[in-house]
Amino acid sequence: MKNTYSYLLALTAVLSFTATPARADKPGRRNYTVQRIHAEAGHKSHAPVIDGEKSHDEWSGASDPADGFTLMREWPRPDNQQLRFRMLWDDEALYILGEIDYAGWQSPTDYYWDPPYDGTQDTVNLYLNPKPSAVVMDSTDPDWCQPCRADGYQIAWHIDQGFARRNPVRTGDYVMGLFLEAHTGYIFGNEGNWSVNDSCPPNYNYRDCDHPGIQIAQHAGPKGCVFEMRIAWEEFNAPDSAPWAAPSTLFHPFAPKPGEQWAFEWGQITTDPNNFLPSWSDAKAQAQGVTRWFFAQWPHGTITFKGED
Repeated sequence: MKNTYSYLLALTAVLSFTATPARADKPGRRNYTVQRIHAEAGHKSHAPVIDGEKSHDEWSGASDPADGFTLMREWPRPDNQQLRFRMLWDDEALYILGEIDYAGWQSPTDYYWDPPYDGTQDTVNLYLNPKPSAVVMDSTDPDWCQPCRADGYQIAWHIDQGFARRNPVRTGDYVMGLFLEAHTGYIFGNEGNWSVNDSCPPNYNYRDCDHPGIQIAQHAGPKGCVFEMRIAWEEFNAPDSAPWAAPSTLFHPFAPKPGEQWAFEWGQITTDPNNFLPSWSDAKAQAQGVTRWFFAQWPHGTITFKGED
């Protein structure tokens, strides 16, 4: 599976080179403030219910939606599906609400990410790094990509017509699968050895791993898609670090401290040929003169966790 996915994106990189637009002044890095969910004394926090149903009450404490995605290989052309997200956090997990204005969803085909996979499905690709290297994050060298530095957790899944969830036990054909890797230096591969055990060998697509801390529910239809996601902090447990970064740069199986800043990117593979590879954090890279061909490539945007100690 990984080889198929890698080959597809490598091929599109070769076939899709476009002229680089004139650069604007260097903007600040894109950042989203993640508000903390406060619990009442003696009670757990009122975290969103992961059911794929957007509730104002559940997300009212979040910062305004982050939007303004641009097409990674056609910058500064804007995304036409109005991708946007909101986030919350508490001592147990990170919560993400994603919304997409699109109606061309395919019929359910490949919830478990089993072959054959030809890259034609709408696919969410999230990247998170708990301890991003300042050397990589602040690079302004157009030739910094040697060899395409990338480190962080990748969580990807398909969006098909209808309802799907990942809870994560398979209970029916509407249960989705995941593609998970921990990148430590390269845009493809699980060099960080995320969740390597007897049932999940290195560089495997992890469709049969439990990962109980990663929960997703989504509804996709003619009015668009809403997905809700919960990632427990203990899931950020990849043991190996990038070769140029501090030891254990990815290992962070505990809640962040208020003020802590992580790297973040949402890149989308779409079935709409006129909306090719929208990316949230691409504007900074392009304006700096860094052409990104893959979502995993730096520089990414950031999320900052707000709250009291």
